[in-house]
Amino acid sequence: MKKRLLQITAGAILLATAAPAFALQCLGTLTNVYLNDAGAVIILPSYAPSYTQICNIKTDWKGISKDICWGWFSQANNAVVESRQFRVSYQDTSATCGTLPAYSNAPAPYYIMLY
Repeated sequence: MKKRLLQITAGAILLATAAPAFALQCLGTLTNVYLNDAGAVIILPSYAPSYTQICNIKTDWKGISKDICWGWFSQANNAVVESRQFRVSYQDTSATCGTLPAYSNAPAPYYIMLY
């Protein structure tokens, strides 16, 4: 009985620590997406007060690789063209969706998702 209780407790602890906790998840639409000459992918989401950078297609940016960035750039463009909901999740930020820092001062996303 003690062994089984220990197994259940250990399993619960592993499950609780395996999934990452997202500090911030923002959901809305994108009004605009643009790519500047330095390679920065910048979006204007409905939930933020200004444009925010999500990655860079020319160089790794805040831990986001160029390869991931190309995919995110494509998803962001699709969100604008198809008027789809767009979720950006961030870790390790004290900002709220409404107070995200502008442009390259924004934290790097953990993931983005289209709805």
